[in-house]
Amino acid sequence: MKAIIQRSDDGDGILELPDQFMRDFGLAVGDTIEVFIKERDGCDVLALRPYVCSTERTVVEDRYHGAYSGAAYVAWPLSSTAIPSESQGKDIEARLFWSEPHLVGKGSTPDGALQDLETQIDAELLHPEASELGKALMVKRRERIAAFAELRDQVQRMVSESGDPTGFDVDIWLTRWLAKPIGALNGATPNSYLDTLEGRALVTKLLAQMGSGAYG
Repeated sequence: MKAIIQRSDDGDGILELPDQFMRDFGLAVGDTIEVFIKERDGCDVLALRPYVCSTERTVVEDRYHGAYSGAAYVAWPLSSTAIPSESQGKDIEARLFWSEPHLVGKGSTPDGALQDLETQIDAELLHPEASELGKALMVKRRERIAAFAELRDQVQRMVSESGDPTGFDVDIWLTRWLAKPIGALNGATPNSYLDTLEGRALVTKLLAQMGSGAYG
C-alpha cells in the first residue's frame, strides 16, 4: 500500500513518522511511502520504505553492469540514503531484488536513466488504482516542471549573454547541477529546494550569482 505523508496538527494520526526517520531518508510532507507487512522472528510486523521523494533524484552506476537491473545506470526518485541496499548487494541478493518491479529509471548513461525515471513517474501517475496518490504526485510533478522550465530559461539567458552557446546542452547541465550537493546550501542539492516558493527563489538567486561571478 502506498501512502502520502501528510501533516497532522491534532495528534490523532494513525501512523506517526519520527522526525529522525524523515531526516534520515530525505522525506518531506507530500512525499510517498510504501507500507507493507513483513515477517520478522516468526511474527508479522508493519514496515515502511520511501517510494517517491518529490525533490530527490539519485543515479547509481549498477554494480553488475545491468546483469540484474537491466541497465548500466539506475535512477531513483529517492535520496541516496533511501536507496535499498539490496539493489547493489551481493550477487544472489541483487538478483532477488531485481526480480521484483521497482519505480526506477534505467539507461546506458546517467542522463538517460534520469529521463527514463521521469517517464516511469508519469506512468505511475496515470495508474487507475493510484488516483489520490496520482493527483498529489501530479501537483508536485507540475510544480517541478514549471520550476525546471524557469531555471532553464535563466541558464540559457546567462550562457547567451556570456558568449557563444554553441555546443552547450542546457538541459543536461541543469539536470546535473540540480542533483549536485552545493556548499552554499549546506551540502544539500538544489533539487531539494524546489518544493517551495522560498526554495525556488533561493536556487534562482544562486544561479544569478554564478552568472555574475559572485558564486562559483
